[in-house]
Formats: sequence, C-alpha cells, structure tokens
Amino acid sequence: MTEFFHDWRRKAGVVALVMSCMFAVGWIRSLDIQDSIRIHLTVDTYSELVSGCGWLEQTFCNVQGDFMLYGPIWQSSAVTPGNSLHYLTDYNLLSEKRFCGFEYSEYQHRAGIYFSIRRIPYWLLVILLAALSAHLLLGKPRVPKPTSAIEPVPAEAP
Repeated sequence: MTEFFHDWRRKAGVVALVMSCMFAVGWIRSLDIQDSIRIHLTVDTYSELVSGCGWLEQTFCNVQGDFMLYGPIWQSSAVTPGNSLHYLTDYNLLSEKRFCGFEYSEYQHRAGIYFSIRRIPYWLLVILLAALSAHLLLGKPRVPKPTSAIEPVPAEAP
C-alpha cells in the first residue's frame, strides 16, 4: 500500500482531493453563514475576502478621504436572501464581465469610493479539484524508461 504514494502524482492527487473537500465544506457553510476578513492595505484602501451565498468573493475598495488604518477584521453573519451585493445599490456600475461562472465587476460612488469585485462559485472549485484529483489518483502511473548504460570500451595495452 505504501508504494501507491511514492509517485508525485498520487501525492498531488491526495492534496487536490483534500482541497476539494475543504471547498465543499466552505460551500455548504456559505449557504447559511457569510464570513469575511478585511485587511487594510493603506490608509484609504482595503481588500476583503468574503464567503457567502455559494460564492468566494474578493473585493478591493479605494475610499477617498479620512479612513482609519487598523489590523484585520473577521466578521460572520447570517446570509441574507437574494443578492449578496445589496450594499452596492447606491453605486454606479462601471463594468461587469462574466465568463464560465467567474464574475468581475467595478462600481463607483459619487463620494469617490471605488469597488472592484471578483467572484467565483464554490461549485466550480469543487468540481475542478475533484476532477484533477481523480485524474491524478486513478490515472496509470508513468513507468520510467530504462536508461541504456553505455559501457566504455577498455583501452588496449601497448
């Protein structure tokens, strides 16, 4: 059994399977509870990672004016039904792009506040990592080609 995990593909497959399971747990949790962590980058900018409504979302915000600089903030709350971007109703949508489940949006407020939001659905992460782990774990391992050893011809003595 231990020889099964000697190949790097098997080890990477187990890591991908564990990551897939972790994202599946995050997906289930995000349906009821919204978690977020905010990290302030400068005095007037911050980045936030949000898990909620079946999405993993990264937000970048640039606030013009006075803004306090402090450490990371962790918040958990119940998920509100509907769109998780309900707080952006007063913002003008600058651009929005969607591709294969990914979303990228930019918003601007009259007061000079700028948001950029990147979203990826959990189901996409879970399916891709599960497929990768299945390929790495169930695929046939590569057999190394034997190297042909060329023996030097012995020199004849004079």
